[in-house]
Amino acid sequence: MKSVFRQRHDLQKQQQDFYTLVEEMKHPVSRMKNLITTENWQEIEAQSNVLFERTNATLTHAKAEIRQRSTGRPISLKAISMVSLAGVFLLLAVWSGYLYYTTSQKIRYQAEEQLEEAFYREADLHRYPLFTKANPDFNWDSSPGEFLPYPLRMMDELYKVYLEKGYRYRIQLLTIRHLYNKFDEGFRMKTAYDIQDTISLRSRVPIPFSLQFADSVFRKQLLETGFPDRADIHWIRYPSRELILYTGSPAIDFGDITTRLFPLDKDSTSCIFAVVRSPQRTIMSATWYMQVPLLIAFLFVSLCVFFQIRMLRAQRRLEQFQKDFTYSMIHDMKSPLQSVMMGAHILAGGKLADKPEKLARYRQVMGDECEHLLTLSNRVVMLTEIDRGELELHKEEVVLRPLLRDIAEKYQLKAAKTVHFDIDCEEGCSVYADAFCLREILSNLVDNAVKYSNEEVLIVLSGTKTEDGIIVRVHDNGIGIPLSEQHKIFNKFERIASGSRKTGASGFGLGLNYVLQVVSAHGGMVKVESVEGSYSEFTLQFPLR
Repeated sequence: MKSVFRQRHDLQKQQQDFYTLVEEMKHPVSRMKNLITTENWQEIEAQSNVLFERTNATLTHAKAEIRQRSTGRPISLKAISMVSLAGVFLLLAVWSGYLYYTTSQKIRYQAEEQLEEAFYREADLHRYPLFTKANPDFNWDSSPGEFLPYPLRMMDELYKVYLEKGYRYRIQLLTIRHLYNKFDEGFRMKTAYDIQDTISLRSRVPIPFSLQFADSVFRKQLLETGFPDRADIHWIRYPSRELILYTGSPAIDFGDITTRLFPLDKDSTSCIFAVVRSPQRTIMSATWYMQVPLLIAFLFVSLCVFFQIRMLRAQRRLEQFQKDFTYSMIHDMKSPLQSVMMGAHILAGGKLADKPEKLARYRQVMGDECEHLLTLSNRVVMLTEIDRGELELHKEEVVLRPLLRDIAEKYQLKAAKTVHFDIDCEEGCSVYADAFCLREILSNLVDNAVKYSNEEVLIVLSGTKTEDGIIVRVHDNGIGIPLSEQHKIFNKFERIASGSRKTGASGFGLGLNYVLQVVSAHGGMVKVESVEGSYSEFTLQFPLR
């Protein structure tokens, strides 16, 4: 940004130097034009040489700044954007992946906890009642050590811990039911395995594990805890992982979460595990408040990258603009002065004294070049006055048809192309405007129509009076203006900046801005309608007196 601001400041300074040079050139050029009629070639040569040296010094300084700025290696906008956005996306992916992993682990642990509870309740509430029914003579106190090797020790330890922690509990036979448990959850599984061992050792008939009962308890537990996703239980052989029985679907899809294996016997040849189906929505709903700041950060970084690229593009546009501006100065200031200087030098030598035709031609060329510089100077002076709010308009009723005819005759004589004019203006139609300014802006539009056209030019000049004001139109059959450029052509120096009208015509791009500023100063408005490769039509609307 500092580089762009510095470059813009340098460009503004260069433009201001150009303005100052052109303004100061007005009186010397006017004097040189008058000296042509008196054939004072020595003084013309001296005066043009002074102006040429001043112009050349300004241009040399501008070109040196361009060369100095162009020595660095240009930065690839595409590389910067790709690397920056890749880094942002990588950061987003890593952080999102971390959030997804931690949340999925949390869901997994929650499912494991509920599967433990389901396994415990299946042993306690399903198989144990079946065991007591099938074995009515069974007495827990008959031989406690046979099927529970350490019940008394476990109960003593639990009793001590619960007294220290202040936990509430109730005892039903040898089963501890936790009403509020912060203690080691492994005791629940140990109790379930002890009940299962008791049933296996003491039951007269086999009482197998009920997957359907465990699944019902498992689903109910999940609903009670607010678990939004569907989960199934799979019963497999280990380590072959052969599926024995299952609830739901036997397949495990991509994205499903599986819990750890829970052995159903001591040798772990039979295990169960839970499968949480498609938990992505739950994960996203659980992490959205963390994803939103991440998204905001991503948007902020992307915005920074966008503005960085925009700044680099602006810098390159400014560099190209400065180059074009400098070389346009060479063409529109240095070249005319050089022509006047060389012409004066040749005529001062007296070599064309006996050749009146060539003498007249040299005088005409020198006069045209001086006129070109005066036109440029007048426009710059007037634009400066408009910017400062110092423009004074001397309005009067200007009859439009004679003015349009005079401009047409002038350009038919001076144009190097074949130019045809068609004037469509009512007799007596007049514009309340500054006569000098009106002639200048219409001449500028006609000059552009001639420049930006093919070899044969047809220009239609029309003027009509309406209820809202006076409408003046300049229509040509030229190369047209691209639609994407039409909103920019009235900007100062825009012809050079856009580079859209590739005809080789010289100019600073001040003409249309000059037209817009002058018409606006009259309280009017300017519109353009154009089709690329077909025509352009400029419409000037002036208010009534």
